[in-house]
Amino acid sequence: MAQGTLEVGAVSILLKQHVGVPCVPCVKAGDTVKVGDMIADVPEGELGAPLHASINGAVSSVSAESIGLRA
Repeated sequence: MAQGTLEVGAVSILLKQHVGVPCVPCVKAGDTVKVGDMIADVPEGELGAPLHASINGAVSSVSAESIGLRA
């Protein structure tokens, strides 16, 4: 588990969650998302699974490691 302060109503979704390659974000900070919206996809021809928003809200951050969502 990553070290840091927990924030109620916010999640941080890691872009690498499995044996495959890290996903590539398809959202940017400030975008609005709903549960189930794709937020990151697997590069073409690579092993992996796309990532989807787990909460309704706004994208608060996008980095090489994760996407932050805030309700």
